[in-house]
Amino acid sequence: MKRVQHIIIEGVTLDYYIDDYVYIYNSKNDKMIQADNNTLEYLKNYDSHKSEKVDGLENFLFGRKKINLLNFKILNLKLNTKGFEKLFLIENNLIIKILFFVLLSFFLLTLPIIFKNTISLYQSGAFHFKLYHLLYIYLAQFSIIMLHEFGHFYSYRKYIVTDTMRFGVMIRYFFMLLFYNNVNYMRTLKKKDKLVIMFSGVTAQMLIGGILAALCIFYNNNIILYIYFVNLIILSTNMLPFLKLDGYWIINLLINSEDYMKNFKNFIFFRKKARVIEILLGIINFIIIIFIIISGLNFLFKQVGDLI
Repeated sequence: MKRVQHIIIEGVTLDYYIDDYVYIYNSKNDKMIQADNNTLEYLKNYDSHKSEKVDGLENFLFGRKKINLLNFKILNLKLNTKGFEKLFLIENNLIIKILFFVLLSFFLLTLPIIFKNTISLYQSGAFHFKLYHLLYIYLAQFSIIMLHEFGHFYSYRKYIVTDTMRFGVMIRYFFMLLFYNNVNYMRTLKKKDKLVIMFSGVTAQMLIGGILAALCIFYNNNIILYIYFVNLIILSTNMLPFLKLDGYWIINLLINSEDYMKNFKNFIFFRKKARVIEILLGIINFIIIIFIIISGLNFLFKQVGDLI
């Protein structure tokens, strides 16, 4: 494993990771470059008054953050994870490994049972939803998503040692509110290692699902059942191969594409070559994005109309 290191240049903190190339990340403007050791040495010795100015590097160091309205980050947070060292070693414990296996198996095996019990409860009229239940659901949703993102970082850190977790909240396609977690140097890993990281968020949710499944079966509680299905919905949604969710990057990896939507755009606007699978996925993804935007606008106009 290799470690992410840091340098401070003219008040700007840069993270860098050395592999076949040197990957340097500027968290201030969210820019990243692939360089070599000469560039790294230049940056380490940079002096705004003495160093020869290189336009590309000047822009990288001090340029403004590029605004993407389709993926607009509204909150950027940084967490020092030095105190989590023992937590990162937890899965090496045999008992923990067995517990994880039991929870994952229990989640998968009990899915049909819980669905059957839920249908029976609904048909019997035993559901008694109350408005304050929404508070539990929203808190659970927030916690589940945070654990999902931490699951990604947990696996990421097994391959790339870093003491800083960068995460936050973004609005995608104007109306989708999402959490994100920066795993900037994942591109340097092997395909199988990338898949482990990509699936780790869903794996974390399956572990949560195993715990919730046990509670659902042994305790007759509607709130627990609601949270169970919230977790299941988030899990299923994340596995969709669209909207730049986990499933989107997984399908890209499986079809050996860096970004099928980017290739689809290049095919449409610049007549560049794209494979059939990329074009088909791109068309479906585009339709879903348009649907989300139109649905969001329709909801917004309706709300404004009701206020007027």
